[in-house]
Amino acid sequence: MSSSTAEVHTVLTSINAAWLEGRPSTMIEYLHPGITMALPGFKQSISGREILVNSFQEFCANAKVLDYEE
Repeated sequence: MSSSTAEVHTVLTSINAAWLEGRPSTMIEYLHPGITMALPGFKQSISGREILVNSFQEFCANAKVLDYEE
């Protein structure tokens, strides 16, 4: 694994750990201010780092992840 690939893997692991462990606000440092995420079904999307983090905070407050697999 190249060093840049390892760095990307480390960042993605940190982002996933943030929301899986119920602390999505800690992933903000890794996100571009203009990030856009497609929602399930690809019919809608959300744009903006703060909006994305808020959506994960809402998810963490209202859902429980029973199983996660990449």
